[in-house]
Amino acid sequence: MNAEPLRDEDAVQRAVASRLGKLRSFPVDTSRVDRVMRRQIPPVAARKRWRWMGQLSAAAASILIIVSLMFVMLPGRAVQASASEMAQMHYDIVSGKVPTMKADSIQEANEAIAAMAGNSVRLPDSPSAHTMSCCMRDIGNKKVACVLLEDGGAAVTMSVAQAKDMKPSAAPAQIYNGITYHVTSIGKLNMVTVERGGKWICLMSETKAERLMQLADRLKL
Repeated sequence: MNAEPLRDEDAVQRAVASRLGKLRSFPVDTSRVDRVMRRQIPPVAARKRWRWMGQLSAAAASILIIVSLMFVMLPGRAVQASASEMAQMHYDIVSGKVPTMKADSIQEANEAIAAMAGNSVRLPDSPSAHTMSCCMRDIGNKKVACVLLEDGGAAVTMSVAQAKDMKPSAAPAQIYNGITYHVTSIGKLNMVTVERGGKWICLMSETKAERLMQLADRLKL
């Protein structure tokens, strides 16, 4: 009873074989397919050039990744505060354009700064000037403690940061009482910077630069 289905299957296979045999002798135009394939697949020289460019792009990407990692691994790079940036900071503090906290002494100012940014930066005591207010500012992502002082009727801002965070000033150097200060002026504003006791200190005011160096010299670090 199984012989009949087998004969039917054999008949189908013979018919398929006969059909394929006829197709082998049937003419087929492949020129169009060839043109399309050549457009899609570049010549050997082009493929080599593309392969080289791909390797170059991979190398450039690797260099970019390495450079990015260097910036990630070296977040502590020192920054340099420009005179114009410091001048703007001075005027913003004096005019009240930036939020400040009232302080009647350097001790009060340090307590307020510690509450804002921890004890990473502390202000040196300035016995020659009256403390008025304080605040924290950022210079190149570095924390800078600022205090507004009053000295003989003149407004003086003192900015303090860790010396390792700030590059030395490019301003001309002057020696006062054996200590090197960098002194410059922006309009009517005088700017004096110095490194002492591991601190970067900047004093700014419309008072004379010599007076600012005197104030800096009397700071209690």
